[in-house]
Amino acid sequence: KGSEYKIYHGGLVSEDSINRLTSQWYCVSQGFKLIDKQQIYQYFVRLRFDNDFLKPFKMLDHDLVVGGAFGVENFYNIRDYIIYGNKSIVPIMTDMHQKSIEIFKKFNNFSAETMLEFTLKNNKYGIPLFIDNNLKYLLYTSLFVKNPNN
Repeated sequence: KGSEYKIYHGGLVSEDSINRLTSQWYCVSQGFKLIDKQQIYQYFVRLRFDNDFLKPFKMLDHDLVVGGAFGVENFYNIRDYIIYGNKSIVPIMTDMHQKSIEIFKKFNNFSAETMLEFTLKNNKYGIPLFIDNNLKYLLYTSLFVKNPNN
């Protein structure tokens, strides 16, 4: 289909991938809906549980921040391991599940990262996306850790 989304294209997607990705954003959306008293928090963070940062980092003073494409710069502009910002991101994260379903219904070429980038850059609240290319992280799901007791 002809649209601006074509510039964020990935591979053909399977039904299994659609279910996995929409389920992921359902959990995120529901979690952000539970936040009350937003004014008492400085930052809101969506962080995958299977990664670790290679060095401490300072959270940047931007409304909406996502980690850069560390390790896959040739394929994507961002990664989905961390998204954070001030209270401006709460409605964006609350909308993510519905937005992911809308995109999947309209387009059949995407990846998790390109769908996320498109959605964050085109959020209906007009909040600009800042990509932090200084964040470096390690995925535990790609490691095999031997138990020292065995």
